[in-house]
Amino acid sequence: MQTWVILLPNMKPRVYGARIAARVLLRRLWVESKVRDARTVLRSAPDLAAADLELKVERVPGILGENQIAGALDRAQRRIQVATRFRITSQRFTLAHELGHFLLHPGRVYFRDRELSAPGDHREYVEIEADAFAAEFLMPRSFLNRVFTEMFGGPIDGTVPDQKLAVAVSAGMGTRVKWIPEEFASLRPLERACAIASAHTYRGRFFASLTDQFGVSQKALGIQLLQMGLVK
Repeated sequence: MQTWVILLPNMKPRVYGARIAARVLLRRLWVESKVRDARTVLRSAPDLAAADLELKVERVPGILGENQIAGALDRAQRRIQVATRFRITSQRFTLAHELGHFLLHPGRVYFRDRELSAPGDHREYVEIEADAFAAEFLMPRSFLNRVFTEMFGGPIDGTVPDQKLAVAVSAGMGTRVKWIPEEFASLRPLERACAIASAHTYRGRFFASLTDQFGVSQKALGIQLLQMGLVK
């Protein structure tokens, strides 16, 4: 669903509004929860929110017989369907995306959404807004910024060759890729951000990767890091 887009001036207020709506809902869940660990609350937030909004969530193998449909919202039935044929990280983002549609777009009764949008595809404002809601709901900017700073010390300029960074992202990729600094610096921004999102070590420290901590895909987290300016 989510894709990296450049926000035009007339789109920004709507995206900001979507983020605020996500923060308001998260705040309500936090106040109502007896759990005081932010990561635990974020992990269960989509299902907690659906219950809070009295929405039924159905996890089904496929939706309307179409392989590429990841989620659907039927407002009249107060029902969200999530396709289980996709990875759990994708399912979480899909559920959050449909919650965004429910809260932000009351004038539309039904939505069907694919898992990912191809780069450059034209997208309706409502889809960009639902993505912004889901991203903020699953990866709140203030909390992500704090966690990222604790792990990496601050924003990372991946365009500058860095041996320690190359080692860190190579470790996150397992045995599949071993980057040398110049090669990693020459990657596309989203590729660098996705690799950093999966890193579990940096400058001699070990930690759970951002993707593991937030329970989202490399791509979703990579886009969020880029849009926040935490990675270049």
